[in-house]
Amino acid sequence: MNQTNPARVRYENSQPILRVENMEASLRFYVGVLGFANANWGNEDFTSVNRDCAGIYLCRGGQGRGGAWVWLGVEDVEVIYRDLKARGVADPNAAHQLLMGA
Repeated sequence: MNQTNPARVRYENSQPILRVENMEASLRFYVGVLGFANANWGNEDFTSVNRDCAGIYLCRGGQGRGGAWVWLGVEDVEVIYRDLKARGVADPNAAHQLLMGA
């Protein structure tokens, strides 16, 4: 690792893999509430949800122990906040409860 001119490699993006316990409830949240699209190849154990340039993999019962956090950058957080508030999920705790099926 003593290179004087290391090659510069561009990272394209990052897509987390989140553990979910209930794929149906998770898809209701990500697709139905947040407006992501479910991958056409997805199944009850593994899928990808995407919106614009953001993507998140969902894995039922695998890939870690849960409790992960994901940051999604957006153009105008106020627009999304108003939309989520109108849907009754502007409170992060309410969104978490909806995702967990509570």
